[in-house]
Amino acid sequence: MAKKCFVCGKTVKFADPGASTADKKTICGDDLNKLFNKPKGKGVSFKATQWASQHSSDEINYLLTNHKIVSDEGKNANNKWYQNKTIIAAIIIVSVLIIGGMAAGGSSDSSSSDAKSEQASKKKDSESEKVEKEKVKNTCDAINQQIAQHEELDGFKLKPAGDGTQFTVEVPATATALSDNEQKSVYQSMLKLIYSYDNGTNEGTMVEFQDQMGNMVARSSYLGDGSIKLTK
Repeated sequence: MAKKCFVCGKTVKFADPGASTADKKTICGDDLNKLFNKPKGKGVSFKATQWASQHSSDEINYLLTNHKIVSDEGKNANNKWYQNKTIIAAIIIVSVLIIGGMAAGGSSDSSSSDAKSEQASKKKDSESEKVEKEKVKNTCDAINQQIAQHEELDGFKLKPAGDGTQFTVEVPATATALSDNEQKSVYQSMLKLIYSYDNGTNEGTMVEFQDQMGNMVARSSYLGDGSIKLTK
């Protein structure tokens, strides 16, 4: 048997939305939804049905007459978090900041690692260059002592060249006055001394020959084979 809504008198059929009050009276879905700020024609929520069953018809009439809202389900239903543009924008901004922070952190860690690697490489290169310079200096000191024992090399002097990792041979005027073949022979003798020192560790190193004015008169082959090329 159909029942009537005690508020508006509307017939509430079995399949129509509605609810029973604590004093067993029937309220239609539209009147009940007014208390939950839901639009007319919408279904009744389980929450609304439960609420109605716990309140009398007099209580409900009082609330409706005074336009009281029990719960703002309509606003909540139309403003779910995933439908709220403000919340979505806030989530996007926070996500971007977090990801950006992680990327910046990764980039910073990577940059720091690269910087440390570069510093270590520079330090290694610096130490290697220092060792090489010391080696060249020791070679020059030792060979200059040997030069004194070779009459044909009288007046020659070996010294570090450029950045201190190569050799320059200062030659006397008596050497530059020799014929080309004689000069090559003398310079090759000097080159052999340099290459043979310290178990041949200097072999292949570029060696330049300069006169006492600092002008280059000859150099060893770029192939490092011990041959001499005059620069006249």
